[in-house]
Amino acid sequence: MYKFNVNTNDPGGPGLDVQGFGFFGRNIFLPSYNMIRRYEFADNFTLTRGRHTPQMGFDELLRGDNSASATFFGGRFEFLQLPGGLVSPCLQVPAACGLSASTASAPISTLQSWSLGLPSFYEQGFGEQTIS
Repeated sequence: MYKFNVNTNDPGGPGLDVQGFGFFGRNIFLPSYNMIRRYEFADNFTLTRGRHTPQMGFDELLRGDNSASATFFGGRFEFLQLPGGLVSPCLQVPAACGLSASTASAPISTLQSWSLGLPSFYEQGFGEQTIS
């Protein structure tokens, strides 16, 4: 028998994923309620007489699985590298701001997008968790 009952410390809050730096807040797979049962019965008999080996036996394997997962129920904000033009057109097209043409367009790093509050996307799970 195997049980994996997990609850999050923040059941209502979202998760924050800053690529390359870490996951903060709620984990996407929590809470998770699992139970697995696996039973195996065997009764085997082998008899060797000369060049003959008769065998007989009984095998039975019973399995069970109960699972409930609230994946993305609390939501998740994903912070990734973004184009610099989201903050300023000078970061997208430097020549438009009178900067030299050799200045390359600058992206916003994942840490900068997190500090500016600019997530790349948001995921939200809906429905009702069921146990089968």
